[in-house]
Amino acid sequence: MLTPRQDLAGVGAPCPEGLRRTCVYAIGGFGAKTGAPAVTNTVEAYSPATNGWATLRTMPTARQGLAGVKAPCPADLGGRLRGTCVYAIGGITTPSRTGATPVATAEVYSPATNTWGHLPDMKTPRAYLGGAAASCPAGLGLHGICVYAIGGITGTDGTVTNDVEVYSPAANMWVTLATMTTARSDLATVGAPCPRGVVNGCVYAIGGSDGTTSLDTVEVYSPATNAWVSLPGIPTARRGLMGTAANCPKAPKERCVYAIGGIGAPPPTGNAAAAAVDTFLGTTEALPIERPRLPENSGRPDSPGRPDSSSRPDSSGRPDSSGSPDGMGSPDGMGSPDGMGSPDSSGRPDSPGSPGSADSSGSPDGPGGPDSLANPGRPALDG
Repeated sequence: MLTPRQDLAGVGAPCPEGLRRTCVYAIGGFGAKTGAPAVTNTVEAYSPATNGWATLRTMPTARQGLAGVKAPCPADLGGRLRGTCVYAIGGITTPSRTGATPVATAEVYSPATNTWGHLPDMKTPRAYLGGAAASCPAGLGLHGICVYAIGGITGTDGTVTNDVEVYSPAANMWVTLATMTTARSDLATVGAPCPRGVVNGCVYAIGGSDGTTSLDTVEVYSPATNAWVSLPGIPTARRGLMGTAANCPKAPKERCVYAIGGIGAPPPTGNAAAAAVDTFLGTTEALPIERPRLPENSGRPDSPGRPDSSSRPDSSGRPDSSGSPDGMGSPDGMGSPDGMGSPDSSGRPDSPGSPGSADSSGSPDGPGGPDSLANPGRPALDG
């Protein structure tokens, strides 16, 4: 990265104009390129195509301990945002986590227009939360893909919460959901296919901290039932870990949820000084997702004998993607094997916007400041 930092949000999403295909975004955090470290609103994107980092328009609100999520852009922000967006939710705005006040701030970045927009605040201010994209929960009048805010710390005393809420880009609103079984912060969250017995795309909550020690517990949320189900725990308890979904190591045709790195639980030595020292882990563990075997002539894993739901229109008149392994049209729910291979609203795969669309005049003006209404500019690329 161009700016060294920690406690930032990271997400893969379509590149902004000027870069090609898929980029990796580094958002906010605590650090500095030069001088004393501070909470930052810096946003950078890494392009695998050029092996370089680009500095993008800064986030309106500097914060660390936030969550980043890739999901469809909101529909009701005056047309300033298009295609697939990057969401930045929650966090703290002060350098120290101790005594900090978590924020309910939610902001969204559109790579297609290099523009930030402000969203309604979350119902629960929180930091060091988990974020994921998955199908919207059933029975609440929400449709399409939603953004989930899961767990985290609330209040200046660092209270750990099990609260869960969801943002609907189509409705531009937050809705409170069923709480997790276990309150946790510093967790890993993953949107992935559901385990056996749970239908449609699911959200996994893995490990984390209960405020006292690292956790090994795992639970999964089903949007179809608005309920959490406990799963077998990860072998190594940890917090501050990363989670993702990918093909399984010994069964490449199957999907696994991975738990990577983190900080382990204190050793049971009875020595307070030893227990206060963080144990950083290089451990990687995989949870196979057991998919049900499809009966003959069945198009859906959860509904034997019925035609594939991808041929059945939903309320919007477009084909419903719930016939895919996770109920969202692809292994990770965003329309292609990596979630970024299908055309966005501009009609071009993984490359939001079109030449000359950087601003209304068609000419780039370079990276801008935090004003979400400013004319967007072409990112500056550093090799």
